[in-house]
Amino acid sequence: LFCACLLVTALAQFVPLQDANLTTLNAAHDPNITISYKVPKGACKTAFDAQKQFSGWVNIPVEGRSTSLFFWFIEAREPTSTLTIWLNGGSGGSSMSGFWQENGPCEVVEKDKDHLEVKAREWGWDRASNMLYIDLVKFILSAPEFVILTKPAALSRLLLHHPHHQRQLRFLQRNNHLSS
Repeated sequence: LFCACLLVTALAQFVPLQDANLTTLNAAHDPNITISYKVPKGACKTAFDAQKQFSGWVNIPVEGRSTSLFFWFIEAREPTSTLTIWLNGGSGGSSMSGFWQENGPCEVVEKDKDHLEVKAREWGWDRASNMLYIDLVKFILSAPEFVILTKPAALSRLLLHHPHHQRQLRFLQRNNHLSS
């Protein structure tokens, strides 16, 4: 089970060079910052089929090269404008561990001795809030001060594209040794 979650997290760091299914937005304040996302079909079974999901990358130039932050957004089970942002990071910590193992809308479970399956998590935090998981594994180690300056700007661009989630940012969780 742990290996399956680790594999998903490891693969998330590789940004596809071209994908016809990606929607790409440019940040209004900096055209060098882009957000590329798509609807991940079949990866995460949620409680309701009508729950929208988006996953992708926020691409931010850092010291002459592009750095990509992986994110996964899941709408709440019931309509709400509340948004919870889940951030893990630091020394190898991935927000995908929170997504798959702690509070996300789905989980990997052992179906039988030789098979795993993804199923909806009964008590996922998507019961009460829209969820945005942002992966900071490599990024926060390379430029922590830059994260503070640019992440809100990139996030605001994503929220501008989905304005019904702008009004109530209720909770910010950072599970990280740097936050203490």
